[in-house]
Amino acid sequence: MKLRGQLANEKATQEGESEPEEFDPFRVFRLVGSILLAIFVRVFVCKYLSIFAPFLTLELAYMGLSKYFPKVEKKTQTTVLTAALLLSGIPSEVINRSMDTYRRMGDVFADLCAYFFTFIISNEILLLIGSETPDGGAGPQ
Repeated sequence: MKLRGQLANEKATQEGESEPEEFDPFRVFRLVGSILLAIFVRVFVCKYLSIFAPFLTLELAYMGLSKYFPKVEKKTQTTVLTAALLLSGIPSEVINRSMDTYRRMGDVFADLCAYFFTFIISNEILLLIGSETPDGGAGPQ
């Protein structure tokens, strides 16, 4: 009966007005930080160190900083997987914890995508700028 009530509530909210997602300042902060770090790593660090170490350090810093940002209420989504797990007898606390873990993994993956995209674009821009520099008029001999 509890599952039926949860599914009915979710269906009623899905059929109602679709609310836009709430603005999450921490997510924007993470993406901007990843982009700035990628540019910094490409310009200054890439020649000396791995490009993964700064990103992993940034992600650890984000995990520590997350408690200082206001929490945005995430609307719980009841999916077929959630319903199947509830029907199989798994407690809802375990399901909520795993969904929270999946959401955090998605955030890290989004940061990684922004980081690599910016790193590759900045690398290509630097290569393009570097290839157009005049070489003093000396041609191949």
